[in-house]
Amino acid sequence: MDKQENQVSPAIVAYKSERRQAWVDIVPQISSNRHKLEMEALTTNLPTVPTAMTSGSPAPTIVEKPEVDDSKTIAPEPSSFAQLGSLQKNILLAIFCLGQFMDIMNTSAMLPALPATSQTVGLTESDSVWLFAAYQATFASFLLISGRISDIYGPKPAFILGSLFFGGTSLGAGFLNNRIALLVLRALQGIGAAHTIPSALSMIVQMMPEPKEQQRAIGLFGASGAVANGTIIGAILVEYASWRWIFWIIAIISIPAAAACVFLIPSSPRNNKAKASQLDALGVFILIAAIVLFVYALTTGSVSGWRSGGVLAPFFVSIALFLAFFFWEARVDEANAALPPKLWFYPNFAVLFGTALMPFFWYMQMYLTFSPYWQDYLNWSTIITGVKFLPLGVVAGPIMVNGGRIAAIGRPKLLIMGGLILAFIATIMLPFSSQLNDRYWPLVFPAFIIGSAGTAVVFVLANISIFQTTPPAYAGTVGAVFNAALQLGGAIGSSATTSIQTSIDEKVIEDGSFDGTHFQGRSASLWFLLAWVGLVAIGVAVFYKQGRRPDDVEGKPEDDRPIAIH
Repeated sequence: MDKQENQVSPAIVAYKSERRQAWVDIVPQISSNRHKLEMEALTTNLPTVPTAMTSGSPAPTIVEKPEVDDSKTIAPEPSSFAQLGSLQKNILLAIFCLGQFMDIMNTSAMLPALPATSQTVGLTESDSVWLFAAYQATFASFLLISGRISDIYGPKPAFILGSLFFGGTSLGAGFLNNRIALLVLRALQGIGAAHTIPSALSMIVQMMPEPKEQQRAIGLFGASGAVANGTIIGAILVEYASWRWIFWIIAIISIPAAAACVFLIPSSPRNNKAKASQLDALGVFILIAAIVLFVYALTTGSVSGWRSGGVLAPFFVSIALFLAFFFWEARVDEANAALPPKLWFYPNFAVLFGTALMPFFWYMQMYLTFSPYWQDYLNWSTIITGVKFLPLGVVAGPIMVNGGRIAAIGRPKLLIMGGLILAFIATIMLPFSSQLNDRYWPLVFPAFIIGSAGTAVVFVLANISIFQTTPPAYAGTVGAVFNAALQLGGAIGSSATTSIQTSIDEKVIEDGSFDGTHFQGRSASLWFLLAWVGLVAIGVAVFYKQGRRPDDVEGKPEDDRPIAIH
């Protein structure tokens, strides 16, 4: 036996030596290819920062586990961005953060300006929701391909042209007195804004590849979305100048900043492998048409009657277009699809997508319900109205900025359920807020505190969980889809509640049950919001399943996988 072992051992040794050499040769290749896949997933279509109705909205960050090796971090290949000097990097970071603030202020500053703007251009209360829905519809839809555009043409032209387009449409909007023209420019603003956020994030990641520096920069980018400040800015401008200055200030800042970026941002080579034909433009336009027609049917139904042809026709056409969108996405090449069908088959993706429809809906409803009511019926000044909304941002801001720490407290499902329960409790309080002499401090203030905290937790945990349930290679697409869901929830949800409010207000006047508070329709819309929060909570409780994160690269331990968190 010993002799036989001695005879075969040289062959075994030679075999092992060859195998070892083969692994030495192939492992660097595998590592390099995988690194490229991870970077393509991040920089092709980075998760975007939503226009949340809070004092600070977190940007996608790379959460590093303790003592993670740099080679396991999502960081780009060395580029001209990384070679920039410290001063130039900080100037560009400040410009990107300012652009993020402008994108968010475009929504938040308009909230206290809603009554004055609607009166000037001739929008009814039911139609005024279009000032937000038009912007959110195009913003959400173009987010699905804006990262791809940045990949094809480079982040520099995408950011500069997006900022110029955003600033130019804002400048024009400030001069308009026609409601249709204003709404068209609001929609065009959304297209420009959608191209600035992914490209800015892409350049931030490339400028600062070192993990801690990168996380700090992206954190600052997210924190720059100070919606509460935008609300105060809008209130001050309306009180002492005009609502038009909201648009003009955006233009005054955006256009010069874009011009400066022509010289400050280094050029990056165009991706010759990517082609413009790979953009799913048809899918995006189908989605925009579906959203616009659906919102139109909702807002018109309360005025023209739900059985009129002018309501039923766009409603059913919008449903057909939504179905056509998903049918088209199933047929188009998955690598180019705006919403790859494969995503729906990952565990919890569908329920988290549905959960993402809730946060912006809740925040938008607070503003659309109380801002016109306080100004028009309680005769509060625009500034006082803006100040009364501060608790929403003051509470939600720290929660969103510290989302990673909150996620480490417990299981995602329990934390999301806890947030939904808080939002549910707060929403129950709000329909009764007109029945007290002091309508703010007894019910509205505590409801804002509790509800904003709960909704912020839902946003943070849903955001983190949807990245953890999908492979890293889809990080960019998942970020775009999640943010599109946030915007769609705000646009469609607020349109539905506005329609309910208008219908009830007209009904109580016709049947003589008007109680003099002008709050009956608003109360009904808040009950609808409560039902929506409850439905989301049931969906999470029943369909959310705890499980491990899938990965498209096998053989890597779970603890070593990079986690992209928005």
